[in-house]
Amino acid sequence: MGYKKLLVLALVLAFAIAAGTVWADSPNGTISFEVDSLPGSTDMRISWIEGVLNFQGKPHTFKMKGLKMSVVGVRNFSAIGDVYNLKAPSDLAGTYHYATPVGISFLAGERGLVIQNDKGVVINFRVVNKRLVGMMRTILKREYISLDLMPEGLTIDQVQ
Repeated sequence: MGYKKLLVLALVLAFAIAAGTVWADSPNGTISFEVDSLPGSTDMRISWIEGVLNFQGKPHTFKMKGLKMSVVGVRNFSAIGDVYNLKAPSDLAGTYHYATPVGISFLAGERGLVIQNDKGVVINFRVVNKRLVGMMRTILKREYISLDLMPEGLTIDQVQ
């Protein structure tokens, strides 16, 4: 087989593999949670709050801890996460750490905090709705929310 034919074959195979990965990595679930009663300006750790997983048209509740956040001028907010590689609701449970580049290469849309557990489940968190604190907004003229992981990671448990 000639060099050019081999090169064309390699390019076709690379394209087919990449295209298959893009199609395979569509979100197959979403999660959401809300954080209320923030003082307006704080660094805090989220400890055991409840969220909802929507998977195959059914809601499943879960509890999670291990997020830390920095907040300025925001009283409360909602966050959602696209969930990838989920085969069953029970696979959501576990400890999450930052996703490797391979785990996030083909995520569609805006990227937020991208995390992955040992079962290969990937979550892409984004803040979607926030209620601003009136006085902080007037004085500081800004609002800010940053989500991050605690060093031990984020734990999801009690998936029902």
